[in-house]
Amino acid sequence: MKFFTLLPILLLFITVGHAQNYKLIEEMKHVADKERATAIAEELVSVTPKKYRLIFAKESVNAGILRFRFVPNEITDADLENKKFTEQQRASFITIDFSFFNAGEDKNAVRPAFITYKLNEINCAYPELFAIWKNFFRGDVESEITLTDFKSQHLKEPEKKIDIYIYQTEEGWALRNMSIN
Repeated sequence: MKFFTLLPILLLFITVGHAQNYKLIEEMKHVADKERATAIAEELVSVTPKKYRLIFAKESVNAGILRFRFVPNEITDADLENKKFTEQQRASFITIDFSFFNAGEDKNAVRPAFITYKLNEINCAYPELFAIWKNFFRGDVESEITLTDFKSQHLKEPEKKIDIYIYQTEEGWALRNMSIN
């Protein structure tokens, strides 16, 4: 009898554990400011198997991109400055790009007073990207299957205007956010 009483609670935990973080996914489509974009980037990287630190956040007005670069903690500032890291270590860097667009009134301004950021792309090695994918986007996937299964690599929900996928690149793996604001 106790089992049947606990069954609905157990199913709720299982469902919540595999659900997407829709609140964060929705926020990623229209982030209010650079500080919140930084916090989101750090939150995404916090679930990766290795520990990372942010080395820069650069905004390119011409490209309309706010770029964050994270490196593994074991790479020191001196190593970065002297470029003393291996190609394998370089391949483990995480780059997160937010695009930005005019959210204000003057659409012709060179740098509008009011802009909104949107998560555009994440580039990194598969173990790091899979951790981000599973924790924030597709809690129901498995690492080995996701390597080759298109359905596991895609989160598309037209009614919520969500279209996000991961794919293999020449340098590693990437997440692309095609969601509509």
